[in-house]
Amino acid sequence: MESILKRMAVLLLASILLFPSCSRRGGEEPAPEENGKSADALIAEIYAREADVVVNGVPYAKKKDLSAYLLMGIDKRGDLESTNQSIGGQCDVLLLLVVDEEDQRRTVLQIDRDTITDVEILDAHGGRIGSGITKKQQICFAHTYGTGDEKSCENAVRAVSGLLGLYGDLEIDGYMALLYEAIPGLNDTVGGIRVKIEDDFPSDPTLVKGEEVELVGQHALNFVRGRMSVSDGTNANRMKRQRAYLNAFGDRVKEEMHGNSGIINELYETAGPYMVTDITSGALVSIAATAFSCDNGGIVTIDGETKYVVYANGNTYAEFYPDENDLSEKILSLFYTRID
Repeated sequence: MESILKRMAVLLLASILLFPSCSRRGGEEPAPEENGKSADALIAEIYAREADVVVNGVPYAKKKDLSAYLLMGIDKRGDLESTNQSIGGQCDVLLLLVVDEEDQRRTVLQIDRDTITDVEILDAHGGRIGSGITKKQQICFAHTYGTGDEKSCENAVRAVSGLLGLYGDLEIDGYMALLYEAIPGLNDTVGGIRVKIEDDFPSDPTLVKGEEVELVGQHALNFVRGRMSVSDGTNANRMKRQRAYLNAFGDRVKEEMHGNSGIINELYETAGPYMVTDITSGALVSIAATAFSCDNGGIVTIDGETKYVVYANGNTYAEFYPDENDLSEKILSLFYTRID
């Protein structure tokens, strides 16, 4: 508010200085110039000085009353957190919850696991090497460095922050990493999730294309995890299913919160054995209450192109390259306010 008032005061002063009262003789007079600059150029400079970033001549201010939390779905057998030197699992799911209290909107940014970006390489114990050595690779590998504990999660947070940091550092306020194996329990804690099946699932005959089913237990995991044998086998197809599931899951949680104030704590306890997080249960309750009090901005993704590349080992891997313009638009839309 203080910043807005300052801008208003500056513009008021500018209007007095640049547009003094004068008599008009036969139509509009051109805007006065100062030191060879037009009034529009001077006002643009005023805006630019108040802005955190100027993109294509348009000034933007970073949103102040905003928080972001990274949810990771980890594909790894056994315990997520390990005390030995085994690597952490890949981030098959990357969801950034953005809670914008100023605009009263919550939005989830879904990031393709195959996105090529700078990923920091850690040593066998999860330690950083010098000031940080990075490699261009799929963002899902960020969590594999380290032993699957907090250091692996922090590495994934750095990768996401770097990907979205086109216009300066992007702060992520917390993270939660879950093994896929947590999904059946979370699903059943809210009483099951109803979805429409858009593809046949050869590995699960209960999921029949065209039918609407109530997902329970292992079937929920099959629905959100299946990829290679489902439809065209792409991650893009799986992400679409995950969005459908997440929307339905969010609606069920919101419904449960009206009659069961302890549902968030129940979900937290259910996820506990499969989770590494820096968010306490109390903080999670507060975050959920704030998020669900906001309008639902839905789940958004970043446009781009998937290329299939044959690696030195002979295997073919998918590499997703974000469209730079769309990436910029998503960042500005979620984290910045245009100064009009």
